[in-house]
Amino acid sequence: ILQRCEHLLRRAQRDKRPFAVWYLDLDQFKRINDEAGHTHGDRVLRQFAQQLRCFFNRTHEIAGRLGGEEFLACTVGADMNTLHGMTARFHQQLRQKAIPSGRNDASPLTISGGVVCWIPDQPPCELDALIRQADLLLYEAKQAGRDQLKVSLAIS
Repeated sequence: ILQRCEHLLRRAQRDKRPFAVWYLDLDQFKRINDEAGHTHGDRVLRQFAQQLRCFFNRTHEIAGRLGGEEFLACTVGADMNTLHGMTARFHQQLRQKAIPSGRNDASPLTISGGVVCWIPDQPPCELDALIRQADLLLYEAKQAGRDQLKVSLAIS
């Protein structure tokens, strides 16, 4: 996933198009594994990954699992206004899908995330720097109560 995201970033910078990194984490995943078992946890990961593939399905979008319960997505061409709309739609679709977070638990899976947008007015940057910024936003989302995506412009 990282190589494909790197390729998209270079193309976006060359073509002077916005580029966004989405760093996503399943909320309370350790609890899901502990209470419902690893088999259920694996099922939750697969269901969420399928939802990611359905949402990020255009040629200028990539999504995949980084490891554990962390996922990365990259998009090209979406400015800040578009990203705010995309994050709202993504959360709405996740709620509609209602992936069960436990065996007998009616509460659906939630996610937290950070979304960082590089725009062509900014100097070129590295993917690692964007991921670090998105990770900080993810941490802010967790600290603010989970089940949300924080969106920001990239910091040069």
